[in-house]
Amino acid sequence: AYTYSSSCDLTITPYSAQGEAFPALSKHISRSSRFVGTFSSLGLPEGTAWLKIEGTKALAGFQLLGSKEGGLAGFDCTTIKKRAGAIPGLDGDGIAALGMVNTEDSEAHVTLTAFQDDGEVLATKSISIPAHAKIAGTVMDLFGQEVEGVSYVTFSSDRDLVGFQVGISDTLERADALPIL
Repeated sequence: AYTYSSSCDLTITPYSAQGEAFPALSKHISRSSRFVGTFSSLGLPEGTAWLKIEGTKALAGFQLLGSKEGGLAGFDCTTIKKRAGAIPGLDGDGIAALGMVNTEDSEAHVTLTAFQDDGEVLATKSISIPAHAKIAGTVMDLFGQEVEGVSYVTFSSDRDLVGFQVGISDTLERADALPIL
């Protein structure tokens, strides 16, 4: 997180994949400086799946994802809350996964639709994401079946979601990430 105009106090709330809130952390950022932390450097509890970061001032943020084997990818994470959108980039070589977090206090009812390049619908699935919970996996994981030829997935929800797509090369040397669009 980064703040430009003045100092800022942060509240960092870790959540489990099921939406359980763990005790929040407080951090301070001085004017024109940044806060950088990893799960291990913050001492987050085991089972932390995602973080909600709130500030007393406007923040800019960047999510960096990586693996011990190589590949590193990142994306802007400050304006990605949406109720409908698309998750592109699912048709490359390697492994493509997507993740979504329900940021609200109530269960989200979500419709996912998988498409080919030409716009043909390949599969549709309705799912529920509990309050503050996270879902993540490959298209097969989320749809519960093999869906061949998927280029992108659209979603619509009755609650705000944040999400991303991560692509990892077969060799684990390259990675890319995109926020939901």
